[in-house]
Amino acid sequence: AASEGREGERAGDEDERDAMQLWFEARWARLVAQRRARDESRDEPGARRLARLQRRLSRPLSAEQQAATVAELVQVSAQRDAHQALIAADRYITF
Repeated sequence: AASEGREGERAGDEDERDAMQLWFEARWARLVAQRRARDESRDEPGARRLARLQRRLSRPLSAEQQAATVAELVQVSAQRDAHQALIAADRYITF
């Protein structure tokens, strides 16, 4: 009976170790994906500014601050869209 208990305990330890390994692998994959997304967005002009403006809008603001932030957000988005269109056109012309 004692050996059966030890075997069950060992199997439980292995299951726990496997579960922890899976958890760590999933966590690592999430961190890598987040870093990759952050690095990709850094390459885009205005991406950080856009993210900052979106975060600002999620906080309570006065009507005046909210209007100014929305106007800036629209401007930055338009600049970003124009930049991406230029890059796409440049790729089209280059190739």
